[in-house]
Amino acid sequence: MNLETDCHIPILVFSPNCEFRVRVSEMLKEYTVTAIQTIEKFRGEIKKQKNSIAILEVTEKTAQLLERLLTIKNEVSNVKFIYFVNLKDIEALLSLLSLNPSSILPCCLDENVLRSNVTKVMQYIYEQGLACVTKKNLKKYNFIQLTVKNKQTEIIEDLIMFIEKKGKYNVEIYLSNGGVITSTTNLKDISTQSTPYLFQSHKSFLVNIKYTHSVIPNSFNNYDLTLSNQTIIPLSKSYYPIYNVAKTLLKADNTYSVLKNEFKGFHI
Repeated sequence: MNLETDCHIPILVFSPNCEFRVRVSEMLKEYTVTAIQTIEKFRGEIKKQKNSIAILEVTEKTAQLLERLLTIKNEVSNVKFIYFVNLKDIEALLSLLSLNPSSILPCCLDENVLRSNVTKVMQYIYEQGLACVTKKNLKKYNFIQLTVKNKQTEIIEDLIMFIEKKGKYNVEIYLSNGGVITSTTNLKDISTQSTPYLFQSHKSFLVNIKYTHSVIPNSFNNYDLTLSNQTIIPLSKSYYPIYNVAKTLLKADNTYSVLKNEFKGFHI
């Protein structure tokens, strides 16, 4: 999934400054952007949207609007805010809006910084929405049908730590008790039977999020996923959003401990 082009989440740009509105709109021209000049229209547009991102310029001239902005912010839970701040008294803004210092961006508009933060917020909204939808359909136990030694068998998904493709026709299924099953059922067929907890981390691997311990970037611009038994599984950059969905679902279950997902540079 390309989060920059596939997530059609509306973006609202609020600033009385015409130049700011125009520049942001140009930097994000592939998105659906609505430029807004007045606080009244901003409030009206926010209430229309199911999900949206609000980009706000906060200056000395607009500081008087902060209390009204706080009221709007408290009225909606489906809007994620990004702040560009040009104020001498930054501490007052942080206190008023209950923000952390990492929640605001510098006043100068930088296209790379802006696009990076918008992409992160898009990814967050996408993951939360998908997790909410799929969780409703998860069963307590999910059985995976496999072909083992030319016979059909079933195994509970929760017992699977990870699955690795071995050659053209075989996969090896590694179980939580240390056992290994060799099957001729391919990864695609297993994936269609699995819940989002058993996600694809790489073209040759399926991993059960319930047995993951940590994830770190590697020197190949991808990630290394360490399981609870210290096995290291490759996590491709293109599959990272799927990993985050599985992690969000797991966190919502309150059954297992997972890594906290930090989003820096904007306020959630």
